[in-house]
Amino acid sequence: MRVLLLDEAERELLDAIRWYDDQQTGLGHDFEQEVFKMVDRIRQNPLLGSLVEVLPDCDDVRRMAAHRFPYHVIYDCSGLPDEVRVFAVAHERRRPDYWLDRLGG
Repeated sequence: MRVLLLDEAERELLDAIRWYDDQQTGLGHDFEQEVFKMVDRIRQNPLLGSLVEVLPDCDDVRRMAAHRFPYHVIYDCSGLPDEVRVFAVAHERRRPDYWLDRLGG
């Protein structure tokens, strides 16, 4: 199974890595590794994440929470049978649901 990050999600990931590294050397690397672990879990079992509650009629858009950081990976498993698209690497309390407009693209 392939996991594809939208450009916006990749930018969010890189911005968060930089921000964490500015806070403490190596913390950005730790965050990056946490996201990679989540992506690997999604790759192994796309239905593992929780359904996104703002989309009650959709069973394809899911979120997975990081363990150590206040972030979620928001993804869709309705595309190709062997592909998952990551829409956002989103902070859990900032700008809730800002990524919803990405679902159409």
